[in-house]
Amino acid sequence: MTSLALLGGGGHASNVLGIIEDLQEQTGADLDVVAIVDDDWDIVQQEKYFAGRCDTFLSGIESAATLNAEFIGTVAFPSGRRKVVEQAIALGMHSCDPLIHPAAFVGRQAKLGTGSSVNHFASIGLRARLGQHCYVATGAIIAHDVEIADFSTVLTNARVALSGRTFSLARARPYSKTLGSAITRQSARARS
Repeated sequence: MTSLALLGGGGHASNVLGIIEDLQEQTGADLDVVAIVDDDWDIVQQEKYFAGRCDTFLSGIESAATLNAEFIGTVAFPSGRRKVVEQAIALGMHSCDPLIHPAAFVGRQAKLGTGSSVNHFASIGLRARLGQHCYVATGAIIAHDVEIADFSTVLTNARVALSGRTFSLARARPYSKTLGSAITRQSARARS
């Protein structure tokens, strides 16, 4: 059994926990979420996102380092995710293998970095490369041969194309409209 600690305790963590739950139910994956870690817990947050789904809530990454568990960064914003992942690694923790929802598609020869997660109905194209601790949301499409940088988030229903280029989506706002604009600006720069 693989023990996992989720580092970050908001809506993003709830989505990743959903991927884990579906992997357990639909494929029999031997995964056990032993704790969810966040520095800013409140009872409303725990009830809203995790009621009946996890029993152990910790504060501080240092407390997670004692669990003998692999981890996944579940902070929504890429810069915050990078920070908690770097702290966890500095404490000797190890990232989990990529978590891929059973209803996602991952093309042949695609490479997914450790700690990354791919939600249902997302598609990762042939030979695409996803960096470490990336999150690909529901319905997102990453075309063939595209490279997504570490800690990036590809939002719901986003489309990323232009093979042979590396996209860093670390500054994307939590709305598809903004991500689309960021991709459009980056695409325009890549063509010139």
